[in-house]
Amino acid sequence: EDSLTAIAGITFDVIPPGFYTWALDFPEFSDVSVDSDPDNDGIVALLEYVLNGSPTANDKAILPQATIENGNFVFDFHRLASSSFDTEQVFQYSTSLDANNWTDVPITAANTGQVSLSPVAGNDKLEAVSITIDAAISNQNEFFGRLKVSVAE
Repeated sequence: EDSLTAIAGITFDVIPPGFYTWALDFPEFSDVSVDSDPDNDGIVALLEYVLNGSPTANDKAILPQATIENGNFVFDFHRLASSSFDTEQVFQYSTSLDANNWTDVPITAANTGQVSLSPVAGNDKLEAVSITIDAAISNQNEFFGRLKVSVAE
């Protein structure tokens, strides 16, 4: 008797353990994938997790803030401290929007030259992150910064 064997390509989203635990706090969050945006606020769920936002409510107030201090470019945000264990977080900067012209600054405790990490008063789950780019680099006609987050491998 002839038989037919078919193999289907199946892909699985890698969901960081901390992300999954965070998502349980939002029972109405039904599409529990890292790249979903159920509240349509333009912030994907993985970034909402890192910034301790809500995947079900528009909360753009969690987004990083950029300022100039003593001529230096400063990029500040609060992150869920435990997110550093299962995500890779990198600040990227450039003097143009050219896709191949970004400089990476890993956001780790060991990178104390440009990155400072400190506890947030009154909330032991959060960590304040501040990235400072020297004025010699950031004092250009155009300067761009962004936070890149991915699932840790």
